[in-house]
Amino acid sequence: AIYAGDTKMRLYNDSYANAKNAQIKLNSKEHRLIAQHGDSLGCGFSKPYYLADKTFNVVKGENTVEAVAKLANVKIAVNYDAVISENYSDYKVVVKHNPYKAKSLTFSKGESRFGYMPGGEFTLEVWAIIDGEWKVCSTVPGTYLPNDFVTFTITTDASEGSITVNITVDSTVEDKNE
Repeated sequence: AIYAGDTKMRLYNDSYANAKNAQIKLNSKEHRLIAQHGDSLGCGFSKPYYLADKTFNVVKGENTVEAVAKLANVKIAVNYDAVISENYSDYKVVVKHNPYKAKSLTFSKGESRFGYMPGGEFTLEVWAIIDGEWKVCSTVPGTYLPNDFVTFTITTDASEGSITVNITVDSTVEDKNE
């Protein structure tokens, strides 16, 4: 979408396939280009959201405006050590989005896909069946930003009954070129 200046007047809106080669006539002044792919509040597997937001001025003789869409939600992975699968019959990790209480991701036993959530404060819950019952261990909430790739690595020591969660945050840019 292209907006005129700071106003919310939309001048153009179309799909990327139709817009990528379009020639759009604009008056000389400041405009804003917004390109997005996906659901900005989506939560789940295969739900990345990409956003490009660029302000530009139209001047005579300037013909091209480009903007790079970057991952605008948080990409999440969960890794389990070998000990957890050897000592617990079933386990899972639930990542809860604290501001949006209804948004959560459940990484079941063996889940290896990436999950996606809007940026914000997350709490991680590690669940395992211990003595025939589901038991939970929760982490202290952490705040993660759009374009962060957060990996939660779950390490267990069954003999001590302990769980360690190592958190790695990679803020490498992901581009969407489709």
